[in-house]
Amino acid sequence: MEESSLESVDNASAAATTLAGGVLCHQYVVLSPTFKVPTFYFSVHDFSGAPLTLTEVLQLPLFRRDAFEGAQVTTFSVQQSSASFPLLSFGDHPALNVHCWYLHPCGTSAAVEEILDAADADEEQRHLRWLEAWFTLLSSLLDLRG
Repeated sequence: MEESSLESVDNASAAATTLAGGVLCHQYVVLSPTFKVPTFYFSVHDFSGAPLTLTEVLQLPLFRRDAFEGAQVTTFSVQQSSASFPLLSFGDHPALNVHCWYLHPCGTSAAVEEILDAADADEEQRHLRWLEAWFTLLSSLLDLRG
């Protein structure tokens, strides 16, 4: 039976983590319907349910200390000056229809392919290697250990 809906959420791909400072962070890996690549989405709220501002989000231990160094920060995005799309944006989760922060997926495919071109990955293992490369890129911005 083929799944044709993004409505269902696989709990294995979602994580809820309590971070330092009394906030709750829900993290998701979702296939971007537009770019057809995995995309990291997350929402962060304090215990009263109020969402954190971008300034507060950027201070969380979720991000590597130098992840957004030199970037322009607005109310709803973080963008490198040389980029045409923001690196971090705020928008609707494609399956849950709730507001989330997400790492913009527009350059994902090219960055992953660059890593794979440098490695000698056989076709049989390509999908696995693709995800490993994506998580490697993701971990350059995020501390995924927590």
